[in-house]
Amino acid sequence: MDENGFVKLGSQPVRIDIFSSLPALDFKEVYEKSFVYDQERVPFKVIHINHLIENKKAVGRSQDKTDVRNLEKIVKRNKNK
Repeated sequence: MDENGFVKLGSQPVRIDIFSSLPALDFKEVYEKSFVYDQERVPFKVIHINHLIENKKAVGRSQDKTDVRNLEKIVKRNKNK
């Protein structure tokens, strides 16, 4: 995979995207603020929701804009708990 490449595993609605870089985001910061998700003893790093929102805003495709609205609703709902 080259620096701008990505891999898609599976198909919607169950798909995992693996990126080698993200627009407008610093890898070191994203990595440090990511968390380890451990399901069925297969741990992997997951981007923080705030970085995911920031990246989707930078990409700006129609689906990304929809995703941003939905992700921001999740953030708002969790802040109100």
